[in-house]
Amino acid sequence: MKKSVTYIDTETAAAIFGVTKNTVTNYCRKDEIKGCKKDDKGRWLIPVDSIKPLTKKEKITALQGILIVKNNPNERPQWLENETSVKGLELSLKYLFDNGYICNYKQKRKNAILKIDKIQLTNKGMDLALGGGGNKALNVAVSTFKELLNLVTPIASLYLQYKSLR
Repeated sequence: MKKSVTYIDTETAAAIFGVTKNTVTNYCRKDEIKGCKKDDKGRWLIPVDSIKPLTKKEKITALQGILIVKNNPNERPQWLENETSVKGLELSLKYLFDNGYICNYKQKRKNAILKIDKIQLTNKGMDLALGGGGNKALNVAVSTFKELLNLVTPIASLYLQYKSLR
């Protein structure tokens, strides 16, 4: 059975992402938000579980964070225990998967623990993680990955609030 997708309009997405309606339209036009489509009146519809497209710096931070956790399994930060942070991480990983930066990523069932050390980076992801930041790319701490989640957490929180209102 095919899963039903719920959509939001560009105005709602703009409020959730913290950007203008025109910016969301540009994201859709450039296919930076996967799964968006136009309705019969030509207005963009965005899947409700979409996140604001990550910047290059955020992508590099996330990919390097995955590499750090893969190389140091004991480095799994305690801040991943927070439900909102986990949801933010899930949405970020889905974004990276949808855009071809990681593979072997599957959304886990509800309340499952994400196993970051099992995620594999694609060649595209590895190139960005190791080369995207120049020489600074290799000097990343786990705290940098936490900074990414601090950016995504408000979006995930708004998403959870939106879902609870439905």
